[in-house]
Amino acid sequence: MTTRITNQLVKTLCLVCLVHFVQTAHAQFATTNLLLNPGAEAGSTTNWFIGGVSNPSVDNGSFDSGISPHSGSYDFYGHTGAFGTLSQTIFLPGNQGITTANIDAGLLFANVSFWEQGLNQGTPSDDACIVLSFLDSNTNVISTNSTPFIDSHNLTWSNYSSQYAIPVGTRLITYTMYFFRNAGSDNDSFIDDNILTVSTSPPAAPVLSIVYVANQVIVSWSPLVTGWTLQTNNNLASGTWGNYAGPIVNNTATNSPPVGNLFFRLMHP
Repeated sequence: MTTRITNQLVKTLCLVCLVHFVQTAHAQFATTNLLLNPGAEAGSTTNWFIGGVSNPSVDNGSFDSGISPHSGSYDFYGHTGAFGTLSQTIFLPGNQGITTANIDAGLLFANVSFWEQGLNQGTPSDDACIVLSFLDSNTNVISTNSTPFIDSHNLTWSNYSSQYAIPVGTRLITYTMYFFRNAGSDNDSFIDDNILTVSTSPPAAPVLSIVYVANQVIVSWSPLVTGWTLQTNNNLASGTWGNYAGPIVNNTATNSPPVGNLFFRLMHP
């Protein structure tokens, strides 16, 4: 379905939401969050293995003025030093109904979501990312996926979410928070509300909405939906789509009115 908005500033702004994956005939299934102490609400790094040199820890909003936890009373932060990590390894078979049969049939996906904020020290400021390592039964690494480094240093938390196919033969997943110092002596990067779930297929297509407010075009979809990429095209006849180049915060993109046609869609790997 295509939605068309027309006014004096926006000649035509169109919205397209397409689904780009194949659903196979198998029972649908999704876990809840597999991580323990995902948002530091234990008030400590309980359930997390500390690595690197910065001794990552938990903060209640007192380490850097103006940076409070995204939710609850605590978050994780880099502390001091060049880099630090917090890791947690999850055994999959039998965990919330995950089976080796589904893993080895290539049916499972790992869904990742987290929130990041850092102290404003210019660009780049201290930042953070998440790395997933997929391990076999002997804890050998099959493959590794990393999110981009997230550098949100404007006193707001920024969410990043994505979805990764779980390789055949995987039995464990190691979820690692990486905290990197780019300026100063402290490691002022913060992470909160980590989520790792497993599902048997990509989620159903989200609803992509578009509104025109205060001379701005706002394109958005549910912040709870992960693994989709916003793309644009100014000529549907060409069939050429490209990833949206602007900032996306909480699955929301704000644009100045374009001249002519601009089409949006969500693409799933």
